[in-house]
Amino acid sequence: MHLPIWSLVACSAFQSPAPEAPAPEPVVEAPPPQPPAPEPVDLVVPDSVDAMAARLTELELKIRDPETPLERLADLGHAEQRILRHLGSDPVAAKAVIAKLDGAVKANVQRLLDATTSMAHTVAKPRTDLPNWKIVDPLPAEELLSYYRASEEAHGVPWAILASINLNETRMGQLRGVSHVGAQGPMQFMPKTWAAYGTGDPTNDRDAIMAAGNYLAKMGWGKDQDRAIWHYNHSPAYVKGVKLCAEAMQEEPRMFHAMRGWKVYYRTVAGSIWLRTGYEETERISIAQYCDEVGEPYCPKH
Repeated sequence: MHLPIWSLVACSAFQSPAPEAPAPEPVVEAPPPQPPAPEPVDLVVPDSVDAMAARLTELELKIRDPETPLERLADLGHAEQRILRHLGSDPVAAKAVIAKLDGAVKANVQRLLDATTSMAHTVAKPRTDLPNWKIVDPLPAEELLSYYRASEEAHGVPWAILASINLNETRMGQLRGVSHVGAQGPMQFMPKTWAAYGTGDPTNDRDAIMAAGNYLAKMGWGKDQDRAIWHYNHSPAYVKGVKLCAEAMQEEPRMFHAMRGWKVYYRTVAGSIWLRTGYEETERISIAQYCDEVGEPYCPKH
């Protein structure tokens, strides 16, 4: 049977509209893969002359390589520092290792080794306990450099000399505490010296670095550089160590970033002990108390 046309039209008028197609799901792009975290730098000191020479060459070349990210240099510098400290206590091995190096690597390792042994001579004798200090991370490299350069501009003392003193006094501000003779702050000023040559707060990095430039200038930097540094610490070994570290940074500015990674080591009767970041004591503590807690590589293996 056929429906009349008017029925078809009427039926079609009452038909429900076709459902709309669902909106397409938004395309969510996957985040780009993150680069893998760099492998930790090996801090183990090799146990043979050949291995130490090879490791020092590897570290020096990586530090000097413009392709090595600046943020990696501190860890590489610390690894080099550990070998230098080991060689500083073993002149026979040091001579043998140096003989196996070449060119700029040999020159710089010899310079840093001489600086390390010179600074060791400024410590009268090993201690039987550990200090009441606080150990913190250093300020960012660019911030420190801005303070050294501001002091150089104001007082005429090269930035690398200021950086070297900062390095050898407190590892560029990592060591926070008062010395056994009462010096304080990142540049270790005695209260009377600060009163005469400093402005602001001796524990503030910028204030202290500016004051150090002022002090060295007033001590005759323009006429006798060695004498000016000697006034900072009355030791020819100190003068030699400061100048050698400064030469390394001045010759290769990337060495500044590496040496900023040098850590605080404390010379004791039990050996050279690394005071880790976060160390904080209000009273002197026993070596055993610390070493039982942290173990290697902070404390020597016996």
